[in-house]
Amino acid sequence: MEERVYLINLYDYYKDLLTERQRSYFEDYYFDNLLMDEIAENNGVSKNAVSKSLIEAKEKLEEYERILSLY
Repeated sequence: MEERVYLINLYDYYKDLLTERQRSYFEDYYFDNLLMDEIAENNGVSKNAVSKSLIEAKEKLEEYERILSLY
């Protein structure tokens, strides 16, 4: 739960630096509490594609925070 809150806070700061797809999947997963299977079905992609995009978004958010330290 703690990591989830941390990522949501980072998202508030750095969301504009993510791709539109990463933002969409992030919001579906973290804000709308959709499962990766549901996100994949809604977007016509594989669950693996959603998982990969969420991992990339998380890594980018953490990298931006490491460099910019806004949070």
